[in-house]
Amino acid sequence: MTLRQAVGTPDGARGFTASEIGRVGRAATMMIVGGFAIVMGMTVALGHYNSLVHSGPKAVLDGVVIGLLMGQRCRWRCLALLGTVYGLAIVVQVGVPYLALVLAIAAVVAAVMGRGINFFSRPLAVLVAAACYEWLAGFGAPIKIYFATGDGREPIPWFAWLAEWPLRLAGAPLGVFLAWRWTARRRANPNESSENGLDVTKISSKHLSRRSTPTRVPGMAAASLRLSASILACIVPMILQGWGWIGAIALTYLLYALWVRLDWRLLLGAAGTLFFGWAIYAGASYLWHQDPQRIIELIRTFILRWAPVTLASLVLVSQVRAVDLLRVLRALHLSPVVLIPFANVLRSLPEASRDVHLGVQLLRQR
Repeated sequence: MTLRQAVGTPDGARGFTASEIGRVGRAATMMIVGGFAIVMGMTVALGHYNSLVHSGPKAVLDGVVIGLLMGQRCRWRCLALLGTVYGLAIVVQVGVPYLALVLAIAAVVAAVMGRGINFFSRPLAVLVAAACYEWLAGFGAPIKIYFATGDGREPIPWFAWLAEWPLRLAGAPLGVFLAWRWTARRRANPNESSENGLDVTKISSKHLSRRSTPTRVPGMAAASLRLSASILACIVPMILQGWGWIGAIALTYLLYALWVRLDWRLLLGAAGTLFFGWAIYAGASYLWHQDPQRIIELIRTFILRWAPVTLASLVLVSQVRAVDLLRVLRALHLSPVVLIPFANVLRSLPEASRDVHLGVQLLRQR
């Protein structure tokens, strides 16, 4: 079964043209692939996840995407659809459902504001909409900080979140401006080569396939199991408070990752990231509170509450086929207006991975 057959015909995509859905799909692909590269690059460089470090570059990227999308005279409803598709991708990537709701609301509010200002000035409307979306998209942080620190009494993560605001509010308009400059340059020089004279054909194919493709488990049942496990891993450990129950769930997900034969390199990488993240926040907490008990609480939070969602999301991303995932979402009666651009995203991910390796080889030629 192909991706197109899994999604179905666009008969339910009322209110959007085929061209608009295609543009939203390409815009969502840019956001997801570029954002994932930024977040993972920063995480690998630092050894732990830190939203303050990547919020600026991510804001510029989102601004570029919104500038390219809305600069094509798309209707404002396309921005709302973009946020919904991006939120769905977040659920699939990391199994965090509340972020999908935050991103969808942020996009809808930004689209409403942009449409209102569009009556006076289209460029100003796009700038304001991009800044509004990026600022509101960061409001999933309070929920994350509360659960990441046990009770929200750690001031440093809150200070870091507030420090993101100027980066987001300035980065998104900057990205829109860069998108407009890029578009104007391409219109002025339509025949300009993006490779700058480098011969792409001389790049050996062995450099583009150094890592073997991970084994995907076929079947709708396997996709349903892994998607459900990822979503439950984000919800259940955050609700429970008992030390024994949280530990039992973490152990269950560790056994689950071993049972489905998760790549041990991914498993060790996740363990190292969680440990280093705990060490950073534990040290900052001790310097602020001078209380060893807070370190014990952070151990419980980072190791026991965040290990399940980390393991489950790694399993989901590395083992589920895109077509099976779309079949599951289709069976849940998700609207085709969301599934069609999301299918575009899933179809483009293998090509995007190849383009990343190609870009590395081009830089080496230079």
